[in-house]
Amino acid sequence: MKSVRGRFYAVAVRRQDGLFLLLRIRRAPSGIFLVFPIAGARDINFHASYHKDGRFHYKDFDRKSFSRRLAKPDSTFHGGENLVTQSIGPEQWRNLKTPCRTDEFFEVFEIPLDELMIVEHSWTYAAVDVTEPVAIELYEKMCP
Repeated sequence: MKSVRGRFYAVAVRRQDGLFLLLRIRRAPSGIFLVFPIAGARDINFHASYHKDGRFHYKDFDRKSFSRRLAKPDSTFHGGENLVTQSIGPEQWRNLKTPCRTDEFFEVFEIPLDELMIVEHSWTYAAVDVTEPVAIELYEKMCP
């Protein structure tokens, strides 16, 4: 999905039977962040929206919920904002059915299933946060 619609990123889980989507993230040219967890029926169209003026909300069935104001994601942005945290139970990994086509994304963050199943019968949480650029620089230094 490399297009004028913005950059699309994926968070995907690598199992023995392939690579499967967990989350899709879109950074629109207008500065809007959209996060699409891969779960449920497509007609729900659940997603989180973070707008350049700081408005944030979840949306499904074309209805907004949990609207609030966050820091504007502009040059004055400091710290971080959590957009989505998704929990997955120990038996739910096999329910991921949407194959990840890496050519459709600007970048794919791939997680091996073995790393998610370290503790048997435990839940895993995937979080999507927006951080200021200095946080990214620190991460890259600490995790080369």
